[in-house]
Amino acid sequence: MWSTRGVGAVAGRDMRRDEFDRIVRVAMEGLPAELKERLLNLEVVVYDSRNRRAPKNKEWEEAEKECYGLIEGRHYGEMAQDPGSEADLMPTRIILFQKTIEEDFDAQPEVIKCIQDTVLHEIGHWFGEDEDDLDRLGLG
Repeated sequence: MWSTRGVGAVAGRDMRRDEFDRIVRVAMEGLPAELKERLLNLEVVVYDSRNRRAPKNKEWEEAEKECYGLIEGRHYGEMAQDPGSEADLMPTRIILFQKTIEEDFDAQPEVIKCIQDTVLHEIGHWFGEDEDDLDRLGLG
């Protein structure tokens, strides 16, 4: 369900990747069981930062500087409509950005909460919710 892949130097608290990975595991284990059952073809990966993904324009550049994560792949509803599709062979991924999270949170409980909130936010997108919907749900 989750893995890590680094891309660049770690900043912030300079947490070792294995320590951050352990915190991600704790955060994922703390999600509700009913939700975890639906995450079978969804993986969580960790990159050091967003530097691999150049922003498309200035407006996005500012918004994306503080991005803790994003989701890539097919939405849940698309998979349900076309079960067994070749597109389902590649899992949908939630990508967490370690450097950005470390820059904003020092204490482990805060990092865990940020990871959980980010994962829930991205799962909301996976289920088809937009930013306004997620704000109304308290996941903005």
